[in-house]
Amino acid sequence: MGKMDIPYVEKDGILYPLLTFPADMELSAVGKYGLLWLSYMKENHKGRFRTLTRLGCVNRTAHKVNEEAYECWM
Repeated sequence: MGKMDIPYVEKDGILYPLLTFPADMELSAVGKYGLLWLSYMKENHKGRFRTLTRLGCVNRTAHKVNEEAYECWM
């Protein structure tokens, strides 16, 4: 199983996850190919998409897909 990259804050000796998106990682900013990848994953790989969402990796992965697609076509 992969490492979870979720930041935590400690209150009263208990770690609570910070489940907010950074401003630069908004879903609308993933680009054309990132959005296409998101649609494809939602329709064809639902389990994997849910896992990436739970782990907080879906936006980061969509950004990476978009960047790689532009690198291939440039």
